[in-house]
Amino acid sequence: ETAFSRVVGGEYVQHRLAAQADLLCRLVEDGAQVLVCGGLEMAREVRATLDTVLAPLTLTTAELKAQGRYLEDAY
Repeated sequence: ETAFSRVVGGEYVQHRLAAQADLLCRLVEDGAQVLVCGGLEMAREVRATLDTVLAPLTLTTAELKAQGRYLEDAY
């Protein structure tokens, strides 16, 4: 999935993640890693969205980070 926020009709990364919540949960349950790279505000929004999406799994981005499965490179 690719998200382009600065084009006509574009959408933000966090909106794509929310729209694909079921798939994202299945991937995380199967051991997926989440890598986030970009601006600080985008990273904060993505983290908040992921925490909401992962709540039914009783997981948070902090727990994934502790497991080495959530990596963030934000500037």
